[in-house]
Amino acid sequence: MSQELTRDRLLLLGRNFMTPRILLTAAELDLFTKLKDNPRGIEDLCTAEGWDRRGLRILMDALAAQGLLIRGTDGKYGLPEPVRKYLVSDSEDSILPMILHGCSLWKSWSHLTRIIKTGENPNVTGRASRPAEEAAEETKDFIEAMDVVGRSMAPIIADSLDLSRYTRLLDVAQAHTQWPFCEKRLT
Repeated sequence: MSQELTRDRLLLLGRNFMTPRILLTAAELDLFTKLKDNPRGIEDLCTAEGWDRRGLRILMDALAAQGLLIRGTDGKYGLPEPVRKYLVSDSEDSILPMILHGCSLWKSWSHLTRIIKTGENPNVTGRASRPAEEAAEETKDFIEAMDVVGRSMAPIIADSLDLSRYTRLLDVAQAHTQWPFCEKRLT
């Protein structure tokens, strides 16, 4: 049964976007990759990246409060091991592309009220007016996100099929969530 809809629960539902937005912003800044080799302080990062000190301090303290960063007594921030493994761009196990794709989804979902009111979807109609660089970055994030999904799904799919008589395989689309045998193997 779902939780009781109390005043506090409803207020929490209205603010639940804040926690993931902190992670999405850190991903867009590639902050975890910038901290992968050694802990760094606010001044060092702001000087190197041209970022705002106050904004970065708020972000990094929020990330530390969530356990995504470790703040040392020297004021430098480092990475806990799971963050180093999953949120650093060049890690073999990185899921950062999925998080970055979440940034694109965030933009799309931000127009939901307008879509309901007008029936117009600026995510579709506004694509032509978006800068080419932005569209290319979103496409790259999507493709890399699908690669993250494919890394874990490909062995399951391959193991479920007898491909011994074939010499070539073409992956046309990753519609694996629609394949019943994948659901069985994953549960």
